[in-house]
Amino acid sequence: MSGHITGHVTNSAQRKATAAHRRRNRAKGLVRVEIQVPRADAAMLRQLAEMLRSSNVTAEEARAGLKSALETSPQPKSALDIYASGLPDEYFEGVFGRVRTISNRKIDW
Repeated sequence: MSGHITGHVTNSAQRKATAAHRRRNRAKGLVRVEIQVPRADAAMLRQLAEMLRSSNVTAEEARAGLKSALETSPQPKSALDIYASGLPDEYFEGVFGRVRTISNRKIDW
């Protein structure tokens, strides 16, 4: 029975410590983010997160570089965006199993 009580005290103490840790982080303006990435990228993203938590010059340079890279290479939002991207038709060859040769719709030219 005493093992159960000790376990309960440990759990309670751990909950209080975790809550205090999260309060301190919120006070610093930090938020918790969970992402899923390929295993090969995990260490790099942990390093990036550690760098971004600091407020040094390196973190500011990394933020500026990342923002610039993301703004210059926006991700397509839909299949229509991909088709409207200006990529040559050859990029789309074989993407779809069959090509429609007859249309069921009447199009007025």
